[in-house]
Amino acid sequence: MQTIIRFTEKIGTLGVLVTAMGCAACFPILGVLGASIGLGILASYEGLFINKLLPIFALIALIANCWGWYTHRIHHRGI
Repeated sequence: MQTIIRFTEKIGTLGVLVTAMGCAACFPILGVLGASIGLGILASYEGLFINKLLPIFALIALIANCWGWYTHRIHHRGI
């Protein structure tokens, strides 16, 4: 069970990075960095990143956090 939680936390982190790279208007420094290393091709997929992938990765991260709260029963963190 612990490996599932670690996996979902890593997926949530990956999701944040992918969607941040897809939205250069939200994080301009990532846009400059991505364009300098050749990731300007992701600009055409910005809608997919923001409308589809961001909610999916956010849901995975939320489920991992809820499962961690349920496992450890730390109520002030759950609030």
